[in-house]
Amino acid sequence: MKAWKMRMVVWSAVRLIGVLAIGAALTGCVGAVGVHRNAHSEDSRFTAIVADLKPALERVSAAEDYRYPCLWGRCHRILPTIVAQNSTTAGWAGMWAGYTNESGHNLIVVNLAHLGDTPRWLQRSALAHEIGHWVRWSPTHYWRPKTCSKSNRLGCEIGANIEAVHVLVLGWGVPHDEAVGQIHAMLVRLDMLSGGKPSKSGDHDHKAELEAFRQAFGCSDPT
Repeated sequence: MKAWKMRMVVWSAVRLIGVLAIGAALTGCVGAVGVHRNAHSEDSRFTAIVADLKPALERVSAAEDYRYPCLWGRCHRILPTIVAQNSTTAGWAGMWAGYTNESGHNLIVVNLAHLGDTPRWLQRSALAHEIGHWVRWSPTHYWRPKTCSKSNRLGCEIGANIEAVHVLVLGWGVPHDEAVGQIHAMLVRLDMLSGGKPSKSGDHDHKAELEAFRQAFGCSDPT
């Protein structure tokens, strides 16, 4: 066999092995949950939240419910990185946590200024909401990431609230009815904190989110 033909055969074999290896990786666990190190990441409150959040993220990622169709079957989503924030500025005022996939990021942000000293059930509920954003809008392998458009921000938030119930069940093993109650209680608290008015930025309408959640799960006003 001529040398150039031999090189072609070898190159084809290498490419095939590479494709099969990538496929195996994508259908298996994709990486690990990352933790971004910054001035706030050594805070003991953040350490405790991460220790509780990472296993839940891994369980949700491994769940068949949240895999997506790909060339190799059902692939895992790319696990996010957890970032500590400690902000009371206007953009973060009243916000416990956030999720972003803009500009190629895949981040769950924990705002210690508002979430750090809250009860564990509320921490989990707030983070389940952000995981809800992640499983609904996270970037997938080799596909263009989906984003929540500002024109339908309310729909995105309502969807993440509903998804958060399933996340609590899968990630933390919370019974379904209890999970509904916890997300409902979180939304009631948010509505109270906002004074029943949409946020100044217009990104959130907590009263509308609360009413949509009650309709979805048949919750009643505790008052």
